[in-house]
Amino acid sequence: MLALGDTASGLAGALLNGGNVRYSSQEFNFKPFPIIAVMFLVCVFIGIMLLRLPLAPDMNNVSPGVYVAGAVGATLGDAIPLRIQGRPIDDNLLIPLFSGVFMTMASLI
Repeated sequence: MLALGDTASGLAGALLNGGNVRYSSQEFNFKPFPIIAVMFLVCVFIGIMLLRLPLAPDMNNVSPGVYVAGAVGATLGDAIPLRIQGRPIDDNLLIPLFSGVFMTMASLI
């Protein structure tokens, strides 16, 4: 989700906004909806493709909801800029963390 989704949202931002992928206001700094939608759709597509792969004998089957939850987490990690003590956290860290947490929570439900 990081490699393909983040790349796709970056390319979409470059095409739509000429490289400026975030809208800025005094309070918030967020990505526009079309770029967020590209990230989500690419991540869902990755989940669909993974569902179609044959499982190895030692693998467990993962439900589609887990992949959708991972796509939501990856999208939030890409779209929402987090800061700690005024320093931004790179989305390359947030995307796998959020998608992993969301997928783990969905698999436990």
